[in-house]
Amino acid sequence: MSVFEFALEKYRNARVWINASPIEANNSPSFCSRKFEARRTGIVDERRIVIEIAIPMGFTMYGLLGGKIESSEGGFDIIVNSSMEDGCLFPSTLVSTDSDELRIGLSDEYLPVVTKSFEECVARQMFDLPNARLTIDVAARGSVGSNPMVFKKLSQIIFEALVGPVQPSKESLRMSIINVF
Repeated sequence: MSVFEFALEKYRNARVWINASPIEANNSPSFCSRKFEARRTGIVDERRIVIEIAIPMGFTMYGLLGGKIESSEGGFDIIVNSSMEDGCLFPSTLVSTDSDELRIGLSDEYLPVVTKSFEECVARQMFDLPNARLTIDVAARGSVGSNPMVFKKLSQIIFEALVGPVQPSKESLRMSIINVF
């Protein structure tokens, strides 16, 4: 279990949890699922990645997204869980709770954005897909600062970190965040 905080340029901040999570996983009945043909053999290194980002732009753009990858049979599956609109408050240290109301969960409005982002990653054939299940089950969003772009970009980083053939390092995750945001 590892947690890293990154103070990035232009007052941007990020936190990354590797094989840990600041929020309990959500296995809600509302989800989106996609199946793809696997192109990589072998056992998948099971891992969990959670990324939180805060980018000041007059208001603070905010998002937290995380999930896990685990071996499965019969292809590559992507499962994205959503949550109730009125999730519990999340006391992030990256964003002042005076400036935004942060809620735990991925609301239904971001579900298609995250799913489409993963489909785009698969279409770009960044990696050979393993026989595995990628599950997005951890999220938090701001009432003011979250938007589809934040969750699309977080999805790209999560996909690379979980589907890539090797466990990402602290530095590779920091560079991915810098390059995407």
